[in-house]
Amino acid sequence: MNITVCNKYKPDFCVAYGSGAIKQGGYPSSDRPMIDFIFGVDNSLKWHQENMQNNANDYSIISRLFGPRFVEKIQSAGAGMYYNPFIKVENQQIKYGVISVDTLVSDLTDWNSIYVAGRLHKPVLTIRTTPTIDKAIEKNRLSAINVALMMLPQDFSEDQLYMKIAGISYTGDSRMGIGENPMKVKNIVTKNMAEFFNMYFHLLDESTASFSNGWIQQDKDPNVIQKRYNFLPVGLRHHMNRIIDISNQDDVNRSIQSGLVRIIKSTSIAQTLKGVISAGVIKSIDYGYAKLKKARS
Repeated sequence: MNITVCNKYKPDFCVAYGSGAIKQGGYPSSDRPMIDFIFGVDNSLKWHQENMQNNANDYSIISRLFGPRFVEKIQSAGAGMYYNPFIKVENQQIKYGVISVDTLVSDLTDWNSIYVAGRLHKPVLTIRTTPTIDKAIEKNRLSAINVALMMLPQDFSEDQLYMKIAGISYTGDSRMGIGENPMKVKNIVTKNMAEFFNMYFHLLDESTASFSNGWIQQDKDPNVIQKRYNFLPVGLRHHMNRIIDISNQDDVNRSIQSGLVRIIKSTSIAQTLKGVISAGVIKSIDYGYAKLKKARS
């Protein structure tokens, strides 16, 4: 199914994510949710021109009326992602988001919006990628583990580490508590411990952290924390408090939290508003209702 989708739409980068692609706790095994995809494309305008010719019904009436240049303009706003939801492929509903490869790589390395970066903090099914994007993904994971370690105490459990990482992208997200299940982070981590281990454990520096029986002890020396801070993405550092007491855990946590909120909140609102145009009014209402129903289940 996933390979079929990538072959049909021919993006340069393709991953499936979310509860339709990756197992999560809290949902019945009979549930068959919509599968979410991210398509990275080298030339957004050209891609939309070709896709509108081949798959015109994927687009809303507004988007078809104004054409590919209008779609590219809408895509470039907010986090740089354009979504088409409720698309049928082989009797399975999918939603795909289109983003330029340049914007994708920039978010992964700099955390300009943490929109795609946050989704790739968690396990996904990678179907098509490139060496450049793979390098950016590894940088994104290193940034995520540095943020988590800065916010965690000296001693913590393995699942606490993954919960902190998985929760980064929901900090300040306008949908949390309304259109998203409040247990979403826990549901993701509990069913994917092995996947998180494979993604992150090799990034733990043995000189500053030790692991034993599911527990991790890290060095909280101010010099180590300062080094972690220096390696944070430029987008996050730009939005954090200018003066931080590295030796004060509460101050570090507040600064990181405020930086994440400043980035994520405005982006999530912009993407939600864009959905009315990109998906159309009816699909937006259907999608919002589906999210609310899933959040309450």
